This record gives sequence, structure tokens and C-alpha cells, in this order.
Amino acid sequence: MSEVVNFLEQHLFACSFKSLLGIDCPGCGMQRALIALLRGDVLLSLKLNASLIPFIITLFYTILHLIVGFNNGARNIIWLFCITVTVMVISYIIKIGFA
Repeated sequence: MSEVVNFLEQHLFACSFKSLLGIDCPGCGMQRALIALLRGDVLLSLKLNASLIPFIITLFYTILHLIVGFNNGARNIIWLFCITVTVMVISYIIKIGFA
């Protein structure tokens, strides 16, 4: 696992939004949050980008729904997506408000 984390740390993508406008985008910090989560540091992951964990839950639920076909799966995916976007917007507002 540490090889994967080291590889990810050495190959981070630059944010074009931040490069062009000079301010963080709502997704900024997601790569570093993933690395922190892979290391087991959930609190740091939430601090870097709080929407990563809801995004991962939404992604896994969507994949499971495509394989298994849950009852009301599509509706649940919409709710999970709305929750993820809400967390992203709120954390972004907090981030730019305290920057």
C-alpha cells in the first residue's frame, strides 16, 4: 500500500482552476485527502476535502447498483449525489470564508 501512496504523492495533478484564477476550486485537496485516507488519517482527509468520503460512498453504491440492481437504487444514487454536492459546497464556502 505504501508504494501506491508514494506513487500518488509523486504524481499529483495540478489544478487548472487554481492555476488560472489563483483560488482553490471545490475539488482542491481531493488528491491529498485520498492520500491521507489511504494512510488511515480520516480527520486529515476530512480537513483537506470533506466531500471525498461521500463521493467514495456514492461511487461504490453506484457500482454495486449497476452489478446487483438495488430496489430504488437510482433514487438512492440521486440522494447520495445531492449529499455529496451539498458537503462539497458547504466545505468550499467555509474554506474560502476562512482563507
